[in-house]
Amino acid sequence: MPPPARRRRREGAAIYRLVERLDGAGLIEPLGTTREGKRPERTVYRLTDAGRELSDEWLREMLGMPAREYPSFPAALSMAGVLPPDAVAQELKRRAIAMEGNLARMDVELRSVQDLLARVHLLEVEHARAVLRAEVNWLQAIVTDIRSGRLTWDPSQLVASEAERRERTADAGPDLE
Repeated sequence: MPPPARRRRREGAAIYRLVERLDGAGLIEPLGTTREGKRPERTVYRLTDAGRELSDEWLREMLGMPAREYPSFPAALSMAGVLPPDAVAQELKRRAIAMEGNLARMDVELRSVQDLLARVHLLEVEHARAVLRAEVNWLQAIVTDIRSGRLTWDPSQLVASEAERRERTADAGPDLE
């Protein structure tokens, strides 16, 4: 990971490029430029009508339509069979414990602001909490199934069967892969 100062410069440059693209596309427009003391000039932008329409369209789409998202955890789950079941159970338990800590912190933060904000402003937090709780419950169920023997596998057999499958498809020709 790059040093924090270099990362901030790169992120700042990316923001300027984004602002230039939005302005060039007619989605934002400068409202004014100010300077405070010896600080650099600061330009304030606002959404244009076209920018507001596009923003509303994106928001409606994101709220109304499920999207395929590809976080790294499902990718790791797809490869879990190469590890012994006990190792998978140990790591999933570790993940569940970390997520329980996140839930506890979210609960404290939520309680501290719920009387200050209208509930509509907390919907994203409620959703994140519900998703996190569901994942913790699922992780705990999988760990229980592995430890009880209801879910088990032999990594060496899985690797061997995958090698056999690849060999069969290679022998059959390129169209079957």
